[in-house]
Amino acid sequence: MRAAVVYFAEKQAKSLEEISKSLAKGLEKKGASVDVFNAKDFSRKLAIYQLVLIGTEPAGTFGGKIPEGLSKFLDSSGPLMNTKSYGFIVKKGFRCEKSLQVLMRTMENEGMFIVCSDVLGSSGEAVSAGEGLVD
Repeated sequence: MRAAVVYFAEKQAKSLEEISKSLAKGLEKKGASVDVFNAKDFSRKLAIYQLVLIGTEPAGTFGGKIPEGLSKFLDSSGPLMNTKSYGFIVKKGFRCEKSLQVLMRTMENEGMFIVCSDVLGSSGEAVSAGEGLVD
């Protein structure tokens, strides 16, 4: 299986990058070929991947939002209809679950098929989540 872990942050986010790389490690342990990208440096189309993981941090102090540029990124990433996907939010601040709901709705609006989603607080959780995504 070929997978892409794409993370989107408006600011430099070390924790988001670390969790994204940990998800990739979990996927690789189960035999997947994984590419990890910062969405700001991404120039390919996501349609070449069998599984696409999209992650971000809650926007704003009280959560319940995601960065505005994420939906623009997904819109420009090529056709995503029925692409198996996984959404994740890094645990930060308040109302992370609400931010995750907004992320999932954004992904569904692009036609992505969400198989799972999580709020991740540590690298260990991310590795376990990655392992669980591969059959």
